[in-house]
Amino acid sequence: MSNNIAELLPELLTATRPLRPLLAAAAVAALLAHFYVRHVLLPAPLRGLPYLGPPTILRLAAARMPYLDFFKAQMDALQRMAVQLGAIANATDTPAAWCTWVFGSHIVMIANPEDARAAVVGSEESLPLRRVTWGELGLKTHEALMGNSLVTTMGVPWKKHHGVLLPSFRRGFPADLFAPPSRQLLAHFDAHAVAGSTVDVDDYMQRLTLDALSGILFASSFDAINKPNSHMLTLYNDVRAFLFHPVYTALGTLAAYTPAGRRARAKVHAFSQCLKDLVTERAAEMQERRKNGTEAPVDGRDLLERMIEASEAGLMSDEEIRSNMVGFFVAGHDTTATTLTYAIYMLGYHKDIQDKARAEALALMGTRSVDVSNAQGAEHAIYPTNDQANKLTYLTMVIKETMRLFPAVNALPFRRASRDVKLSTGHVIPRGTVVSIHILAMQRAKQFYGEDADTFRPERWAKPATAATASQATAIAADEEDEQLTAATEGTAVPLSASANGYMWMPFSAGPHACIGQQFSITEQRVLLAMMLARYEWDIMGDEHALAGKPLSRRGMLLHPEGIHVVFRRRGAAREE
Repeated sequence: MSNNIAELLPELLTATRPLRPLLAAAAVAALLAHFYVRHVLLPAPLRGLPYLGPPTILRLAAARMPYLDFFKAQMDALQRMAVQLGAIANATDTPAAWCTWVFGSHIVMIANPEDARAAVVGSEESLPLRRVTWGELGLKTHEALMGNSLVTTMGVPWKKHHGVLLPSFRRGFPADLFAPPSRQLLAHFDAHAVAGSTVDVDDYMQRLTLDALSGILFASSFDAINKPNSHMLTLYNDVRAFLFHPVYTALGTLAAYTPAGRRARAKVHAFSQCLKDLVTERAAEMQERRKNGTEAPVDGRDLLERMIEASEAGLMSDEEIRSNMVGFFVAGHDTTATTLTYAIYMLGYHKDIQDKARAEALALMGTRSVDVSNAQGAEHAIYPTNDQANKLTYLTMVIKETMRLFPAVNALPFRRASRDVKLSTGHVIPRGTVVSIHILAMQRAKQFYGEDADTFRPERWAKPATAATASQATAIAADEEDEQLTAATEGTAVPLSASANGYMWMPFSAGPHACIGQQFSITEQRVLLAMMLARYEWDIMGDEHALAGKPLSRRGMLLHPEGIHVVFRRRGAAREE
């Protein structure tokens, strides 16, 4: 039998030769059809939502426009579709939810308070969405960098990290912790003011916030303000640039095989080794202090010391310490730097708001004390006390309005529905669907903030925050961490928790996964901005976009400003001449 088949095989191959191109074409067609159904065709359950499909997304992506322009173009297209579907009554409203195609995947975006609250508030076990890992997205280099930490895990692993880290943040951060790096920064600003030279605001804010975070949380400052080209800082900036680059994020698994991807992986390894060396050195110092009886009291231990103690107790591995350090650098430094850059820009662009914020700061810190301080070097620059910082009501409105219009994280990290989820629109999101909360869209929605939603107006926060609806009120108790983390920021009567703002304002997210460093960030912003207002007046000197009130922003996972420069003048300089 086998001999007969062997004899017939050449004849069969010869007979089917004319069919080979047809068979190959059929195979290619089948593959393309499979790809189209799996990665292009909108799933049936999502077809009732406004949809940004491949033609629209690819056309807008090819335009290579700045992110805020890209966002506006998306909103314009969505609003036209939503009107046709009857999803919105007013053509200027923001759809409550929509679907967008992201290079082979369909993502449901939420932009309304009710569904946003339901997605993030509740016990860890009851949340309907589960975080999508870097590995699921095919981003292996990102996964190697971020590891398993508070910002990348959920469930039992997250609870472990949260339990170790929360006490360091719950105790609060006194204003005087932020004075040393701020004074170092002002020394550079003084030099620019004397020279009359322009200041690249984002560059300096990135350096300041990195020094504040590394110095206060890990007691080992990068000294980025004074050494912007150090090996450690250069490594970190290179890694960060790759991490947030939109092209490499979109490439997914393929990114690791590009020349830039291979270089990034080597730098991730080098940066990780620097952090591990830092942990080893600190652990040795702690052991030495224990021997000498000079160990820091429990309440005085920084975040790194607490993690090392958890490692010694078997609660956290050395790799998890490294991962958490990276998480705090990435999530804590860049976001605050972005907010400060935009706040300084808006204060420079709106001089009346700058004057009003300055008057408040001077009244609280004392005009005479400020004048004495301004006559001295930056090392003597006055800063607000804790009590004064908590009474900077108008400045807090400025910060809050900045975070509304320019949230550093424009959309929360992707999550996957762990069960079918019914939206407030009536649409049912099937289990397994990837979902995100579009913070920027929700915080600029005219149905929530009025016709001037795109206008920078801090006074909008002078009125009481929008009361939570009856359904939201039941969730406030479950949003306990959100309330605890903002307790120290509520002294200004400008509530900064998502629940107190009806979940229409949530740049720090909400619920158990709310930003653990919220109070750290707000205190840092208040201290620096109050110090700057007391010491300087400033004007915008950026590119034509910044001068027109529409600064450019880089495309990526974070909202990065570009082209923002200012000129500082020391207050009282004209009178001294």
